[in-house]
Amino acid sequence: MLAASHSEVWSVYPFTDFAIAISDLTDPDFESRLTAWVEQDRSKPLPSLIRAQYYYDMAWFRRGHAYSRNVGQDAMKDFGRDLAKAYDDINRVLSIDHSNAYALYLRVLILRGYGVTPAMEDALQEAAAAYPDFIQPSDIVLSTLQPKWGGSIEAMYAFVDAMTKKASADSPLKLLDLDLYRYLLQVAYDECSEDSKTTDALAVCVQKNMKQIVTADLEGRAVRSLDLFGLKNDYQTNVAVEYILSEITDVPGADVYTGPILLAAANGYSSDTRLQEDPTAGHNFLIDKLVGRSWLQKGSPENALTKYKEALQHLNSATFPSEGQKYSAVANIQETLVRIYSAQKQYDDMIASAKAALDAGGNDFNRVQLCFAYYQLKKYDAAIAECTRAIPDPSSSVSARYWRAQSNRELHKDDEAIKDFTVVADSQDSRRAGSVIEMSIIYDNRNDIKGSLDVLNKYPYLYDVNLTAKSDVAIGYNNRCYAYMELGELKKALDDCRASLANGSIPDAYKKQQELTKRLESPK
Repeated sequence: MLAASHSEVWSVYPFTDFAIAISDLTDPDFESRLTAWVEQDRSKPLPSLIRAQYYYDMAWFRRGHAYSRNVGQDAMKDFGRDLAKAYDDINRVLSIDHSNAYALYLRVLILRGYGVTPAMEDALQEAAAAYPDFIQPSDIVLSTLQPKWGGSIEAMYAFVDAMTKKASADSPLKLLDLDLYRYLLQVAYDECSEDSKTTDALAVCVQKNMKQIVTADLEGRAVRSLDLFGLKNDYQTNVAVEYILSEITDVPGADVYTGPILLAAANGYSSDTRLQEDPTAGHNFLIDKLVGRSWLQKGSPENALTKYKEALQHLNSATFPSEGQKYSAVANIQETLVRIYSAQKQYDDMIASAKAALDAGGNDFNRVQLCFAYYQLKKYDAAIAECTRAIPDPSSSVSARYWRAQSNRELHKDDEAIKDFTVVADSQDSRRAGSVIEMSIIYDNRNDIKGSLDVLNKYPYLYDVNLTAKSDVAIGYNNRCYAYMELGELKKALDDCRASLANGSIPDAYKKQQELTKRLESPK
C-alpha cells in the first residue's frame, strides 16, 4: 500500500487512512510486535513508519488534548517519551527513503508537539520542496503558530505570505489564505470563550476580535480562493476546501462570518445554500454537506437532515478519481446521519445509516454506533456482538469496550463488565471517571465494600477537578464516603462526604454527612 500511495493536496492516498487507523493503543503487546517487525529488517521503511505512527498516537493518547496546565505530570512525561521515540523512528524512515511523502508529513506532525522550532521549520521546507502541492504540512505549522500555542497573529500572516507569494496563480497553496481565515476565526473565539457567559455575548466578542485581526485583503483572498477552486471543482482541492470550511462552520459564535463564507463557497461552486431546493439552480454535494453542517451548529438537526439527504442525491452526479473515493464520500455522509439520528434518539434510522456506511466501506466506529443503538433499544446481545467486532479497531476500541461493559451490566455479567470498564478507566477517554464509578457500584451491589474502595483509590484523577468533571469528582467522593463508612473509618468517610458536597450537591452525601457527624460526636 505504501508503494502504491501518492501525495494529494490534503493527504497521502490511500496510506493516510490506513496509517491513522492501525495503532492499537489498548493492546499491551502491540508495541513489542511492532518492534519485532522493525528488527526483522531495519533496512525497510514501512515497519519503522508504522511504529513512528504508533508512538505518535500513543503520546497523544496518554496526554489527551487539554492544555498542558490541565494534564497530569506523569502523562506529560509519558507524552515526551513517546514523542521522542516517534521522532527517532521517523528520522530512521527518512534516512532510508528521504522522499517518502507520508514520512515527511508525519515528521512535521510529530514536531508540532514541541511547538514551533527550527527543526519543525526545516521539516516543513523539506516536505514542501518534495511535494509543493501537498499543503497539509503547511496547515500543521500554521495551526502551531496560533497564540494559544506560543505563536502570534503576526507570525501567522507572515507565514502564509511567505508560502503563497511565490506560488503560481492556481497552486493549492492559495488555499492557505482560506486556512488562515479559519485559524484567525478560531483565535477570535479562543479569546472570548472563557469570559462570554451567553451566546449573544460570545458572538459580539468574536465579531469585535475579527474586526481587529482580519484584514480586508485577507477576506478578499479567501473569497478568491473559493472562486478559483470552485471553478476547478477538482476532487483533491475539494477535500481541502471541505475540511477548512467545516472547521470554520464549527466555530461557536461565528454565524456572522460562517454565513457569508458559505455563500461565497456556493457562488464559487455554482451551487445553492437555500434550505428549499431550487430545481433550476446548480447543486454540489460538497455545498449541501457544508450547509447541513451549519444547520447542525445552529441547533437545527431536521434542517441538517434535509441537506445531508440532498448531498447523497447530488453526490451521484459528482466526479471522483475512483469508485473507492466515491464510496468513501457516501460513507462519510451516512456517518454524519448516524450522529444526527443518535442525537435525535432515532435509533432504528441510526442503525440503517450505520449499516449503509459499513456497506460503503466506512470505518469500524460504525460498529460502535450500532452497539450504542442496540443498547438504547435494550437489544443487549446484539450490542455486545457489534462492540466485540469493533474492539480490534484501535480508534474504536475504548468506546466499544465502554458500551460492551454497559451492555454486560444490564445482563448482570458483572465480571465481563469490570474487565472492559478497567480498560476505559486506564485510558485518557472522557468516560474513564464514569467507568471507575460504575465499577465501584458493581462492587457495592455485591457487598464487596473493600473491592469498591480499592477501585476508588486506584485512580487519583477521579478526585482532581483539573482532570475530571466536578460532577464526577462529587460522585467519586460520595461513593468513597460510603465505602469508608461501611468499613468503620468514619473520619475518612466524613472528609470524603464534605469533599463531595464541595464539588456538587448529592442528597445522599448530605444525609451521610449528618449521620457521620452525629456518630463522631456521640460519646463512645
